[in-house]
Amino acid sequence: MRSLGGNIRSRYRPLTLEPTVNFHRALANVREMSGAVGKRFPITMRLAGLHDPVEIAFAIRRYQSVACVTVKMSTVTVTSDFDFASFQDLKAHSDLYALVEAILAIVSNNSARKLRLSETPKIFPLLHVTAVDVDEPDWTQKSVALITRHDAPNRTIVEAVFKKNEPHQIDNTLLLIDRQGVLGYVPTSCNQGQLKGNLQRYRSAAGLLEFAHAIRSDLEGGFRVDEETSLAIAMPEKAIPNSISSQRMWELTAQEFSLVDELRRKSSMEKPSARKVAVIVTVTDVETHAVLRNFEAANHQKAKPIVRGEFVYQSLGTLGDFETFLTICDMGTSGLLGSQENVRRSIDALGPSYVLMVGIAFGINENKQNIGDVLVSKQLMLYDLQRINDDDSVTLRGDRPSCSSRLLNWVKNAKLSWHHESKIIEGVVLSGNKLVDNRSARDKLVGLVPDAIGGEMEGAGLYVACQLRSVDWILVKGICDWADGKKAKNKKARQEKAAETSSIFVVHLLKTASDGQ
Repeated sequence: MRSLGGNIRSRYRPLTLEPTVNFHRALANVREMSGAVGKRFPITMRLAGLHDPVEIAFAIRRYQSVACVTVKMSTVTVTSDFDFASFQDLKAHSDLYALVEAILAIVSNNSARKLRLSETPKIFPLLHVTAVDVDEPDWTQKSVALITRHDAPNRTIVEAVFKKNEPHQIDNTLLLIDRQGVLGYVPTSCNQGQLKGNLQRYRSAAGLLEFAHAIRSDLEGGFRVDEETSLAIAMPEKAIPNSISSQRMWELTAQEFSLVDELRRKSSMEKPSARKVAVIVTVTDVETHAVLRNFEAANHQKAKPIVRGEFVYQSLGTLGDFETFLTICDMGTSGLLGSQENVRRSIDALGPSYVLMVGIAFGINENKQNIGDVLVSKQLMLYDLQRINDDDSVTLRGDRPSCSSRLLNWVKNAKLSWHHESKIIEGVVLSGNKLVDNRSARDKLVGLVPDAIGGEMEGAGLYVACQLRSVDWILVKGICDWADGKKAKNKKARQEKAAETSSIFVVHLLKTASDGQ
């Protein structure tokens, strides 16, 4: 989380999204129709009420259930009769609004093809004004009108807005925070130091408003927040220990969004449970159907879709001591639906103690391994990060993380009662974003990691997401081919067998780790 005035204490962090080439291509038509100049951000475009074009930058962030686009316009000089109220209304700038809507649609839909939103976005105007010549005598009332979006607020409203904002004011400049937005004003009597300080507090207030709105939306959507964030909501004075003014801004912002009440409501709805939560991760259809089929056969409970925020998961029901859920990700580690982001989001939404990735992988030794044998990761070797040496040799520089010792203990005990023709093979599993189907490429990887037992594409994301959230993880995948250029041979039957055996073993594993099973 970026610093918010005093560096707020919270592990609740957004994911900053960097626009890709494909992202900008998807926006091309909307951008051209808006008259914007520039193929990348920032862009230049004309806005109603201004004589000259302005530069506009976009920052895109993703919380658990909230996509946020910050639209920042370059500084402009206007006359005293400028219509701030109309100008701060994003919808009044139809071309810019269409562009923002398209950006949000791509992020929310995880697709460059869907440029329409299913619901109207929430808009928070953020306005900073510096007086140049003279101060307007009615600026007090005008500032309240702008931040509350009331055309002519009465005296009671004006006094109420100023009273709630009084504790965090520190000089002659003005900073107003409201559930509707943020407004900063610097009168002519202020020096450059006061202007700089007000700008810094204004940016902090904008960040706190985004932070509070995201937390509120996530709590309403059924997501959990970490203990530090809960403490920051309940005791704002302890959230930002290094800045009194930022403490008071956060206290007001939390009140504006009723975060304490929402946190209490969330806590009252969550019934304590002795059961442990396990999330199963799959990628391909064959993996997903194997998990659904074998969990239903084991617990006689049909999977049910559940919604957390804007994302759907499958509740697999109770298995032994575990409440089990399924999340489905895209192939590979990166991307909005790749394993890293998918697993991170699933952890935040479902609160598991254990995450098990189940599916198919390639083996490396046809003489000692068989199709359907199950590979279990003692460690992963992330091979994408490499150094190409002067002599054309390769040095791997990726992580080699060990998976959960607790889950490995379960595996060893589950093997004792595993009476299946397919073997359980523990060891180092290669993980990278390349789909390997070339014997020479496979052998080069094995040469770099002689103790490897096989390889796959999503484990790296599993490791990173779980490590950041301190959640136990393990990878369990059946061998479906040898990465030798012959993946297409009996592909369907081989993949079905590999997915079947790995999912059967995970069911057996969870039963073994349950009391009385």
